[in-house]
Amino acid sequence: MTVIAGAEGPKATGVWAKSNEDWLTDRLQLPNGIPSHDTIGRVLMTLKPAAFQLCFERWIKRLSGNRHKDELDVVAIDGEALRCSHDKAAELGPLFLVSAWAVHSVISLHQLATEEKSNEITAIPKPLDQIEIADSVVPIDTAGCQKNIVQPGLSWVSQR
Repeated sequence: MTVIAGAEGPKATGVWAKSNEDWLTDRLQLPNGIPSHDTIGRVLMTLKPAAFQLCFERWIKRLSGNRHKDELDVVAIDGEALRCSHDKAAELGPLFLVSAWAVHSVISLHQLATEEKSNEITAIPKPLDQIEIADSVVPIDTAGCQKNIVQPGLSWVSQR
């Protein structure tokens, strides 16, 4: 939630949590109140990315199951470089993610990091294998219009 709100680290996450304390305490058990940004940072450092992604995907799957049966879902697939994700001192370029976004549910169904923008084509099939896209319209840019990506029987919309 904090990333969607624009937080880019533990300090910003702590500020967001403090400003949304009432909402959070209605939904979470926080007997000691909102944790400090230092505690938030320590917790984030202990998370194993693969395990976190699995838990996140299960949670998203539960959330996305709430759409009406007759509603045609739109699942947008796109690869983007994350703003401010590079580290010039460590000679690291930006983080590239391929995302599957459920437009009507307004949630990310899947994200996958790629080495660089050129690997978007090889990364696109992975989220498609992980999520249910039957009865969905899938907008995708021209990089995704490859024979090995476009699946028969589905509605695909190419963006230029």
